[in-house]
Amino acid sequence: MSRNFRTKIFTSVICLLLIFSFSFASASSSEWIPLLPDTINNLEKKGEPETVDVEKMGKTLTVVKQDYGNQNIHLNIFNGSLIPHLQKFEDMTKLTMENEKKIIKQTKVSGYKAGCEIYKNKNHGSLLIKLSDTRVVVIQSEKVKNADELMSLADDVPISEIANRD
Repeated sequence: MSRNFRTKIFTSVICLLLIFSFSFASASSSEWIPLLPDTINNLEKKGEPETVDVEKMGKTLTVVKQDYGNQNIHLNIFNGSLIPHLQKFEDMTKLTMENEKKIIKQTKVSGYKAGCEIYKNKNHGSLLIKLSDTRVVVIQSEKVKNADELMSLADDVPISEIANRD
C-alpha cells in the first residue's frame, strides 16, 4: 500500500501518457529541477528526481517528482495545459468535510489557494497548491497526522519561485 501511495500521482501521469500516446517533447523539466529544495522537514532528497515532458496538439505537460527521506515525502511540480490534478483541485475547493476516515479542507499556502486531504486511519495526505491554471504543486506524505503537519511541509518549498517561473 505504501508503494502505491508513493507513486500514485506519477503513475497516473504515466498511464495518461500511454492511453493517449503522447509524443515526448523537449526536456523542459530540467528547468524545474533547480527549484527543488535540498530538504523538506529536515529530510534530504532521496534519489534523483523523476521527470516527464509531453506535448500533444500544442498542449504540454511537464512533471517533476522528488522524494525526500525515509518518511516518504513526495514533492511534485506540474506545469502545462494538460495537468491531471486541476479537476481534483476544483472538486476539493467545493468541499470541506471531516469524518472518522478523512479530512478535506481548503486553505492558502503563500497566498495561493490550496486543498488538503488527510486519511486519518492511514496517516497519509496530499496538499494541492494551485499556482495558476497551468501550474500545480502537490506535496504528499505517508506519515502525517493532521492538516497543520502536512501544510508545514510547504514551508520548505519555494512556492513563490515556482509560481513566478517563466
